[in-house]
Amino acid sequence: MNIMLMPVPITHRVTIQSHAPLRSHRPLRLCGCLGAFPNAGASVHLPRTWSARSRATALGVLAIVLWSTSSAAAVSLVEQLGPWTSLTLVSGIAGIALALVEGVRHRQASAFLRIGWRFGLTCGACFVAYQFCYYWAFSQARDRNMAMQLNLINYLWPSLMVLVAQGRRAQPFMLGLALVIGFIGIAAAISPDLTLPKFIHEVAIAPLPFLAMFGAAVAWVMFSLLVPKLQQSHAPSGTAAFFLVTAVVAGCIRLFVDEPTHWEASVLPALFYTALIPSASAYLLWERSMHDGDASLLGSLGNALPLLSTLISGALLGLVPTIGLLIGACLVVTAAILARKAAR
Repeated sequence: MNIMLMPVPITHRVTIQSHAPLRSHRPLRLCGCLGAFPNAGASVHLPRTWSARSRATALGVLAIVLWSTSSAAAVSLVEQLGPWTSLTLVSGIAGIALALVEGVRHRQASAFLRIGWRFGLTCGACFVAYQFCYYWAFSQARDRNMAMQLNLINYLWPSLMVLVAQGRRAQPFMLGLALVIGFIGIAAAISPDLTLPKFIHEVAIAPLPFLAMFGAAVAWVMFSLLVPKLQQSHAPSGTAAFFLVTAVVAGCIRLFVDEPTHWEASVLPALFYTALIPSASAYLLWERSMHDGDASLLGSLGNALPLLSTLISGALLGLVPTIGLLIGACLVVTAAILARKAAR
């Protein structure tokens, strides 16, 4: 369930070996493709040994696996609690957990609030918009198969991010090819026979969920590009504050929306899993891996998220992904790889 295209200012002198890449321009471009929340201005801490670097990289791989379960967890919760109740509770629990971590790190309970008003308002608005579009789109899905199609649309954002951030500087042919392949992948997932009339018919039946999920991808693009520009040096990542704001706003909406909820024994484990694992722990693991791990390797592995998420979501939701959905996921993966190459 963020591209760092700006070079990170180095605040400490370090001696760089050829085998220990710094979080410079290119590694940042790769690590941003997963939506991590690293401190853009943090000091660089190079691992002392290869074993430490390997452990940090393993944490990043674990974060990727955890993120790939987020869509299935969100769909399951939305089916039982509705989008606004689910978003309120998930964001509230995740925000409190991350705020406690920030408090321990900085030895101050309110440390998570020291993020700067420009960064907080601008990036916070994008973060909240992403969460709203993401959960609401799932709530409008006709069935779980459509939910998996919507999830695939969310992974168009790496290609869109290169388009917005690089623009004329990117390789035009490679970027255009990435965008075309990405949208063909979505079309294949929705209409496996790739006939335009059937694709239009499927989307026309319920266009709002598709538009909402595409809006989520755009919101994530804007959030990811604004974070390295607005985040203050040595400030908290802002994730805790953003989750808490999302919980408050979603909770206020829930007060005015008649939303059916079905509390069962399985709801609480799913709720705490969604809040604490893919919504909180994965971001902490990713931030750590970006400091000390192999950012290039993790960026490459991150390109497999659309396919990995499709396979894991299908298993968790009790679905066998259709051939069209698998082909679409592979094409979206290809689009992400091409977009990375276009940005070089």
